Amino acid sequence: MKKILLAVCTIAALAHSYCEIGSRQTMYWNGGHQEAVYKFSNGQSFVLTCRDGYNSCPYTIRYDFWRGEFCN
Repeated sequence: MKKILLAVCTIAALAHSYCEIGSRQTMYWNGGHQEAVYKFSNGQSFVLTCRDGYNSCPYTIRYDFWRGEFCN
């Protein structure tokens, strides 16, 4: 029973392991709009264009680098 539970937990963890969580490091103005730089634990970074400044740039984001899209 313990092996089955461990296998189920491992599969569930692997299903969500592709979503990296990044935190906002800096924000700056670029051509009339703001951009935020997010750093991830895997060493990668991501630049997000913000439409309303701090209101549209959350402090943390979840991003899937394999698919190139945001996670919910």
